[in-house]
Parts: sequence; structure tokens; C-alpha cells
Amino acid sequence: MLGGAIASMGCSAPENPNAGSPFAAPANSSTVADSRVISSPVISAPAQDATAPAAEFLIVPGARVGQITAATAFDDLVNLYGSEQLTNQQFSVGEGEMRPATRVDLGETRSFTVIWRDESRTQAEAVSQLGTEWKTAEGIGMEATLMDLQAALGPFQLYGFGWDYSGTVVLTGTRLAQYEDLLILRLAPQPGTIEMRSADFEAVMGDQLFDSDNPHLEALYPTVNRMIVRLTKAP
Repeated sequence: MLGGAIASMGCSAPENPNAGSPFAAPANSSTVADSRVISSPVISAPAQDATAPAAEFLIVPGARVGQITAATAFDDLVNLYGSEQLTNQQFSVGEGEMRPATRVDLGETRSFTVIWRDESRTQAEAVSQLGTEWKTAEGIGMEATLMDLQAALGPFQLYGFGWDYSGTVVLTGTRLAQYEDLLILRLAPQPGTIEMRSADFEAVMGDQLFDSDNPHLEALYPTVNRMIVRLTKAP
């Protein structure tokens, strides 16, 4: 599994310091999620947008993210985006181990982070912290809604909220089962729903699987709040 579990896919200032390992799996699943406390008082049903992206922002799990492939090196990022857009970082990979990474700053909706296999930054392993313009051919990207995923995957299951693998989408048996182990999707309730719909939240918490059409899930308007894309298939 890529030579070790990457724990939070976060750098020295991670998006969520409590995130679980994206390449470790809960029981009976090969995907992962993280927990996130959401406290904003805003509740609304997000607009759905499952439009496939231009090739420039196309995610092909197991192959590429835009022009980034497993053969991409740091020097390639310099040539593609310019050195002023790049920030080298260290990502926690669990148990005190760190992994090299590079943040590519292209603005809020287009930025991403490359996780490297090696300290010399000559082989890309995965891409995370993606902006909203990055999507798969099926239109799956950050902030995709539960209904967006149902349209792309068909009926699916996900792990409950409030623990290390919170909101993990299980791709096994779905229309996109070919992305299993390659595309990791994590859902979180829309801001404000945990406090205002606590009974629904409590009904879909914990280390168990829930169907995507569960009414308690639907009441929380969950959206994709983390994506991790592997650039090569596991051996």
C-alpha cells in the first residue's frame, strides 16, 4: 500500500490534524476518511454540479491529475507552473514519519498538493488538497453532494461520522468500482447541520456502514470535503 500509510495527507499546517490515514482501511474497506468538526451556523442544500472538467483539470485515478503523473518530478512542476507557485512541505505519514510534498498554489479553486515517493522529489505518489475545479470524467470533485455521488456511483455505502474514518465512501460494487484504492472520497455534513440536526447526526455516527439513501444522511447535506488521488495502481 504505497510503502506505508500516509496518515493525514497534511503538511506542517494540515487541513485537519485529526484526519485518519488515507491509505489505511477500516474493516472490509480499502478506502478511508477523516473526522471534522463543523460548527458554522449555515444550512442550505448545496447546488449540484457534476459537469466533467476540461482536460487541464481532469482527474484520472491511478494515472494522472491534470499533467501530474507518477513520472512527474519537482523540476517538472517548476517548468509547468513556475517556482514562485511552489512550496515544499513535509506531510505526516503516521507514527512520527514524514513524507516530502509540494504545494502548487494556483489560487483557491485550482491549487493542489503533490505527495512524493522519495526525498529527492523525483516520483509523484499521490495528489491531495485539491481545489474545486479538479474533477474526474464523471464530474466528481471537491464539494460534490451526496446526490452527485449517487448519480455517478449508483447506490453506495459510506462509513459513519465522528471517528477516524468518518464519511469514507466505499466504491466496492458501485459503477466506479475501478477506482477502488485509487480515489479516496470523504464526506462531511454541511456546516451548521451537526448542531441544528444533532439527532440526524447521531443516527449516522461511528464505525459502521450506512446506505447513501439513508434519510438521516440526506438531512445533513454532506459533501466531499477531502479527495486523495493515487497516481499508480497498487501492485
